[in-house]
Amino acid sequence: MKKLLIIAFLLLGYPILAQDIYVHDFDIHKNLLNVESFREDIILNDSIYKYDWSASSWSLESQTFINYNDHGEITERLFYRINDQYDWQLESRYFFSYDEFGRWIELLRQRINPYTLEYGNYRYHYHFFNENELLVKDTILEWDNISEKWVNHWAGILSYDSEEQLTNVIWNGWDTELENWKQAYHHKYTYNTNLELIEYIYQIWDTISNDWKNYRKHTYTYSENGNIISDLWCDWNNLDSSWVNNRIYLNEYDESSYLIGTIIDMWLINENRWGNSKKDIILNDDQGNIESKISELWSDYDSVWFKYEKRIYFNSTHQTPSDIAQIETSKIELYPNPTKNISNIINKTENEYYIELINVYGQIMLKGKVKGNNELIDLSNMNCGLYFVSFYLNGERQFTRKLLKK
Repeated sequence: MKKLLIIAFLLLGYPILAQDIYVHDFDIHKNLLNVESFREDIILNDSIYKYDWSASSWSLESQTFINYNDHGEITERLFYRINDQYDWQLESRYFFSYDEFGRWIELLRQRINPYTLEYGNYRYHYHFFNENELLVKDTILEWDNISEKWVNHWAGILSYDSEEQLTNVIWNGWDTELENWKQAYHHKYTYNTNLELIEYIYQIWDTISNDWKNYRKHTYTYSENGNIISDLWCDWNNLDSSWVNNRIYLNEYDESSYLIGTIIDMWLINENRWGNSKKDIILNDDQGNIESKISELWSDYDSVWFKYEKRIYFNSTHQTPSDIAQIETSKIELYPNPTKNISNIINKTENEYYIELINVYGQIMLKGKVKGNNELIDLSNMNCGLYFVSFYLNGERQFTRKLLKK
């Protein structure tokens, strides 16, 4: 059942969802199919930090905090970005809900109004399953601020073969003027005898011919142990009715079959050859948990790779990445946590930290220094809910802890 669910709601190629929460394509082995995305929502990351390369140093650009229930399922995802005033601002929040069988049935996305700092509804997903517990329909609603109600937006219809492998997804878009559904996108999936996805074709509905027209195709190759070696993208050429190269993703794995690098080459149509474009360097811990990904872009002018983006993945259940914390975070405790009013920062290091207490709206509620081994955080005048305590040394944030007020 776990295999089927992964296919059902991670292989859909959502026209909206994939761009919203960076959950993209994995095959039945949990191999990454779309390597522009990442394994952010399959492993239990507590937080994700994104840096941009500026001049000669990394600049923190965004951060994501993820909450889970007791079953390890994502319940909430908070995305922050630095605003023009160089303060952290919560841009969007996602709420996930599951049924008694652990099936992901609902997703609510809200966005923050930067002027009022109030949440507003944005999109809502609801999943329907058949008697075999296969996902057969995904309905996406969008919030209408004028009427203040949910309205139809997308509806995805899924079909399977006799092996219960996902073979087709047809997306229908809602026509607000005619108030009916219209065909929009078609995703077709083909598998080999090992039930590995080997081809994915994306088609668009042509209203003139009243038929599906090819748009893009992915072709996948695998190693003997089921790891994806390459993902070839081709675009449909309407002039001569043929597929033409677009780009190719080439993956590299270590001896434990953990993904450690990806090179992305673009097809240079005028030169009829592949050219360097982008590469990702991935670091994992001994258990295969992702710790960091550094992306570099190719410069044709200088014929060199240059730094572009870095993501740091923090998971409190495994070792702390050195980029996030330069000391053992176990030497910093928040107690009690959860708390009703007062929480103690127990500092077992010799460092004098500067801290910020931030609420879920991105507002800084408290600032101060941890001067000794025990410092108090007073939340008695604050609302109940989740807070984040960020620890700084020499002006640079080292790590962030969650603090819950009951």
